[in-house]
Amino acid sequence: MGDYAALQLDTRLRRLYPTRLPIMTRCPPGEVIVRVAYAGICHTDLAILQGDFQIDCDRLVLGHEISGIVSGVGKEVNWLRIGDKVAVNPNSKCERCAVCLHEEMGAPAEASVGVERDGGWAEFCLVPQSQLHLLPSDVPLKQGLGYEMIDHNELCNKTFDLAIDCTGDAMIQQEAAHALGFGGHLLIFRSNSVKDRLCLSPFNIFTNEIKVTGSLINPYAFGKALTWASVLGHRYLDFNKLGVVSYPLKEYQEALETAKSDDAAKVVFEFDVSDVPTP
Repeated sequence: MGDYAALQLDTRLRRLYPTRLPIMTRCPPGEVIVRVAYAGICHTDLAILQGDFQIDCDRLVLGHEISGIVSGVGKEVNWLRIGDKVAVNPNSKCERCAVCLHEEMGAPAEASVGVERDGGWAEFCLVPQSQLHLLPSDVPLKQGLGYEMIDHNELCNKTFDLAIDCTGDAMIQQEAAHALGFGGHLLIFRSNSVKDRLCLSPFNIFTNEIKVTGSLINPYAFGKALTWASVLGHRYLDFNKLGVVSYPLKEYQEALETAKSDDAAKVVFEFDVSDVPTP
């Protein structure tokens, strides 16, 4: 039996340390062993490291933004095979509440990968089959979305129909709301602190019919996103266009420092999977 590299969090000390874990030789019936190719560093991971999130276990492998290659399947998994390229939706759904049954945004998560069970800051990750998505054959594991960059000051002279904020910065969210035209919609995907507050004009919201929507989790959008990735991939999807910086797992300290700074739009851990054949 061999072992594999992992970056584990001591949840009591809030300290990360590199370790080696035993290779999984048996896969539970409804689960899949994924050999990780890329695992992002999310601000949620940084918040966990800072102690802003309560973790109910002593040790945890973080990382919930994962793509990789199937290296083992449980006996109940009949739609994936070893070598398939997959993306991981870290959030499961309960399938019992009204939100899940109506496939609405905000479906509650159960046992999130990288938060409530070991995640992708490791060479291998065990994932329930319900949280895996088979990547289209023409979508490589290393991709992101391209977009047009404009200077912050240019926002003052433009109006927009839709503003999507993933920064979590309250001041940016506030300015985005003020830049919306009639019928505009502000979608907030994250918040940096429970203490943050927005200063919005009720008169502007009323007269311009502005909508502000928060979105915590939407497990039903994952498949649609993969379709768009397949359509846009050859022309727009590239790490360099996004400002995504990759590091090997052993350079985790530098990776975390970069993630905390403004030097990169996104930081990911990159694993060598060049020796893995795909179907």
